[in-house]
Amino acid sequence: MKWPLIDMEEMIEKGLIKLGRGDVISKLDIAACPGPYPIYSSAQMNNGKFGEYGKYMFDQELITWSVDGGGQLFYRPKHKFSVTNVAGILVILDSSQLDCKYFHYVLSDKHSRLSFDWIRKAHPSVIRRLYKKIPLPPLDDQIRIAHLLGKVEGLIAQRKQHLQQLDTLIKSVFLEMFGDPVRNEKGWDTKTLPQLVLPGKNSLKRGPFGGTLKKEIFVENGYLVYEQNHALNNDYSFGRYFVTEEKYKELIDFKVVPGDILISCSGVYLGKLSIVPDGVKPGIINQALLKVSVDPKKVMHVFFVYVFGSPQFKNKYFPSNRGGAIPNLPPMATMKEISFISPPIELQQDFTKIFGKVEVLKSQYQGSLLDLEALYGALSQQAFKGELDLTRVPIDQ
Repeated sequence: MKWPLIDMEEMIEKGLIKLGRGDVISKLDIAACPGPYPIYSSAQMNNGKFGEYGKYMFDQELITWSVDGGGQLFYRPKHKFSVTNVAGILVILDSSQLDCKYFHYVLSDKHSRLSFDWIRKAHPSVIRRLYKKIPLPPLDDQIRIAHLLGKVEGLIAQRKQHLQQLDTLIKSVFLEMFGDPVRNEKGWDTKTLPQLVLPGKNSLKRGPFGGTLKKEIFVENGYLVYEQNHALNNDYSFGRYFVTEEKYKELIDFKVVPGDILISCSGVYLGKLSIVPDGVKPGIINQALLKVSVDPKKVMHVFFVYVFGSPQFKNKYFPSNRGGAIPNLPPMATMKEISFISPPIELQQDFTKIFGKVEVLKSQYQGSLLDLEALYGALSQQAFKGELDLTRVPIDQ
C-alpha cells in the first residue's frame, strides 16, 4: 500500500505540528538555579545533552534538532527538560493523526539525505521548506512502524554497547598486567624507540616532505602511497595515490611492508596507529605518517600499539596543543629519546593472545552490527513506502 505524502509546510498550515526554538540558558543561569532537569542543545554527542538545570521548559513528548551544524534530530519522550536557543523544537499538535516517535524516524531518514553546515543552518524557516513528501500512514500503522524500528534500533545500541564493553575489558587487562605505561609503577625495564626497532636506517622513518612527494608526480596505477587514512581506520583496502616504479625505487627508504606500524603524525588524529597486515600493495608512506619496524624479539606489535596509543602516553609525549594550530608529533630527535616500558616478552605475548581473542569477539559484534544497520535501513525504506505487512507488528502503547 502506498502511503499518502505530505510536505512539512502543509503539516504546519493544517495544524498538525509546530516548529520553534529553545531559549537562551547561560552558565550563570545554571549556576544560579542548579537542579536535576536535563538541558538539550545542539551537541550531537551524549544525546544532545548540554547540562542540568533547576527549572524546566517542557514536560511532554516532542522532537528537538540541532540548529547549528548538522541538523541532527532527537526524539524526546515525556519528561521534564529544557532546550537552548541553538536547538529547534517540533511539537505534535494533533496526536490523533501523527505519532511523535514515528515522525522522528521518518524525518531522521530524510535528514540522512540532506546536508547542513555552519553556513546553511537548520533554522525552522529552513527545514519547513526542505522536508517534503513525508509518508503519512494511518496512526495505528505509524505506531507499528515506530515499534518495529525501535526494536531494531535497540539491538543496534546493544551491539555498540558490547563493543564498548570489550574495549573497556582490554584496557582493564592491560592495566592489570602492566600498570600505567608512563608512571611505570610496576618498575619495568625501559627502552628507547631505536632500541625497539629492527636494525637498519629504514626502521624508523617519517614520510618524505616537500617536492619529493608532491601530487604532480602521482599516476593512476603503480606503487601505492600510504596516507593518514590507512592508519586512522586500519583499512588497507583502498588507494588514492600511486607513484611509478622509478619513483618508488628512488624513495625505497620509505617503503611499507607487512608488520610495519604506521602512525598518524599530525592533526586531530595525532598518534592514531595500526599494524600493516599481510597481502598489502607495495608502496611508500607520505609525509603524514611515521613508519616503525619493531623487532618482535624485543617488543610485540600489539603491545607497542597499545602503549603508544594509550591516553597516558599521548598526554605526556604529544599533547594536542603541540605544534600551534595543527598538532604534530615531536621532532624525530625527541621521539628517539622517548622511554617505553619493556616487560618480559613472554608477558607481552600473553597480552597479545588475550587481545587477539577479544578482537575475534569484536569482529563478530561488528559483523552483527553491520547486519542490523542494513536491516534497519531496509525495513525503514519498505515501511515508509508502504511495502511492509504490518498486521503482525504489535501496537506499542
